Parts: sequence; structure tokens; C-alpha cells
Amino acid sequence: MVERRSCGRWCAIALAVGALSACAERDLGLGPGADSGTVSETAGQDGLTGDATPQKPLVRVGGADPEGKGWLDWSGGKHTPEMLKGPQGGQHIWVSARTAGLHPKKARITVTMYVETPTGDQLVKPGTVEMTGTLKWENDWLVYAGLPAFVKEPCVIRDQKVRVELAVDDLYGVHADDKAWITPVWKGYCEGDP
Repeated sequence: MVERRSCGRWCAIALAVGALSACAERDLGLGPGADSGTVSETAGQDGLTGDATPQKPLVRVGGADPEGKGWLDWSGGKHTPEMLKGPQGGQHIWVSARTAGLHPKKARITVTMYVETPTGDQLVKPGTVEMTGTLKWENDWLVYAGLPAFVKEPCVIRDQKVRVELAVDDLYGVHADDKAWITPVWKGYCEGDP
């Protein structure tokens, strides 16, 4: 005679935990062969991917309106954003980021600008601007609008070809970057102006 034992509630808990783990792996795209650093094209605002295929993380660099809001597409290289005077006496160009496949919380965003010259690239002073912020949903993109890329010497870069490099690293270390070319304009006074 074979004795039958019931494992009772401990077996039920173990089975439930196993089922939840499998569901979580599937829903978060963490199962075998999944790329744990990406979010699918159909990902919702909660970051869950369902059964969709993961997509490569991406970012697009662009500008913003004079108040630092909205998104201005800088692709194509023919954009002439104005360098603005800030309330504390400095100058800046508004830079915005559109991302997909990145986690929205505590994203590290960096912007560096270079003047391209025949003798080589020159860093736009004061250098790289870095901040941490939360990306917001806007028309199926995660967006950060209005990062001030500071310009210490606007007369040096006005009407020059400037390369803007943007990088976004999310909370989990997933990285995406992009470049755009702009020709900034400056309506302030420069030495030698009439």
C-alpha cells in the first residue's frame, strides 16, 4: 500500500511563486533569450512588454520652443536655434530628447556641443551638461524637453556648424545616443558688430 501525503499550503505557495516568476519573466521580457535591457514597441507606460518582441533603445536629439517646451526636430542639419539669455545672466540653447525602449525614471541625460572647424572639433564651453530627470510620455515617446545646453561664448559659435551630442542612460544602465547638426544664431552684441 502506498501512503499518500498532501504537502498542503506550502506546496500551494511554492507552485504559486513558481507560476508568478514565470509570468513576471514573460511579462517583463526576462525569459530565456530575452534582452532584459529593452522595452517592446508595444510597451505601455508601465514598461511591461507582454508577448511582444523587444526593440532596440533609441534617442533623438532636438530643440524646444523659446520657453524650453515642446519638441523641435533637428534631423536634416538645417536648423538655426537661437542662443537665449537666461535669467541668471548666462546663455543657452534648449535641447530636448525623445526616447523609446528606456525606463522613464531617473534617466541620466548628457549634452555636449562641438564646433566643427577645418583644424578639428572644438568643445563649446563650458562643456558637457549633465542632469538626472524623469522622462514624460508624449505621443508614444518618452520625452525630456528643455535641457539648457550652456554656451559661455556665444560669439564664438554663432553662425558656425555645431554638432550636438545627446546621450541618455536609464535607471538600469541601458544607453542610447544621437547627434544633430545645427547653426546657432545670436541676437546679442559681439565685438566687431556694427
